[in-house]
Amino acid sequence: MKRPLIASLLSATIAFSSVAATPVRAGNDEDLLKILLGIATIAIIADAANDRRDQSQQTNGGQDWNHHAIPARQRVLPSQCVVEVDARRGRDVTMLGRRCMERNYRWVNRLPEQCEMTVETRRHDRNGYNIHCLRRAGYEIGQRRVRSN
Repeated sequence: MKRPLIASLLSATIAFSSVAATPVRAGNDEDLLKILLGIATIAIIADAANDRRDQSQQTNGGQDWNHHAIPARQRVLPSQCVVEVDARRGRDVTMLGRRCMERNYRWVNRLPEQCEMTVETRRHDRNGYNIHCLRRAGYEIGQRRVRSN
């Protein structure tokens, strides 16, 4: 946001530096109008460039994923990490196990934080990733095989 604005202000300063060196003439409204139109044009161009940049940053739905774009081939998650966990509250939860993902998926640190989850089991808490959340974020699971724990 700052770079385009600074660049446009710098170019305007250079362009109008010769205007500032000329002596001021009384009653010359035409020159003043040209200067004001030039400044307004530069402001409009800078604003349009800023809007375009904001739109390109919002292509991921406004979510921040550690500022890294993940190519499509890296969006396929390992199927061996899909586990069905017997939750303490009596319902089974299917998720991607955290330790398995750390061992088998190189880009685990780039996964969306909002998809992380913890499930309370009878023995201990299980950490992992919500499969539905990851699918909404554009990930898919390789050929799926569910194993029980």
